[in-house]
Amino acid sequence: MAAILKKTDNEIESSTAEDAIDYDPDETIEECPPVVEEQQPSTHQTPIDKSILKQRLKKSPFRWVDFKAFYDINLSTPVHDKYLKRHEVIRLQ
Repeated sequence: MAAILKKTDNEIESSTAEDAIDYDPDETIEECPPVVEEQQPSTHQTPIDKSILKQRLKKSPFRWVDFKAFYDINLSTPVHDKYLKRHEVIRLQ
């Protein structure tokens, strides 16, 4: 099995010679400008009306949460209560 996996020096040299990239010291690489420089600045800027913004948010697939209201809600589920009790015990120790 080991004899099958070993390559001879000739096989290694031929495979590296085939895979080698020709190096040209005089070759120049053309510089491409960044895409950002080619973009036109936006000239159309209108203030968004709050009612339009609210309508867009209602149509959004994401649920927007008021975090102040969210954290004031009492989260009381059997799983949550068990989690709280377990971690209160750990904190007290």
